Amino acid sequence: MPRLFLALAGLWLALAATPRAQSVTVALTAPPDLAGAALGLRGNTPPLAWDRSLPLTDPDGVFTARIDFAPDTRVVEVKSVAERRGAELLWEDGPNRLLLPGRV
Repeated sequence: MPRLFLALAGLWLALAATPRAQSVTVALTAPPDLAGAALGLRGNTPPLAWDRSLPLTDPDGVFTARIDFAPDTRVVEVKSVAERRGAELLWEDGPNRLLLPGRV
């Protein structure tokens, strides 16, 4: 029995020392002309990618997503996109936005 306890204690110490992901919550309000479109986020750092969208949910009129980045992530470039069935993907105007995980 003591061996099992020591093994579990060692596992707990290893888990406690593991760096945690940095979470960022993104919130967007869509203009009225995008009503009915699915909004998503694309970016240059996993779990985001430029070739696929991370869906944003809209429970209360504001589109949101919580994104977990690797602990060492410093700067992430992102753009929001709107997707309608049978329509071309609509990218947010202007330069890429910057997310700074781990900073307020």
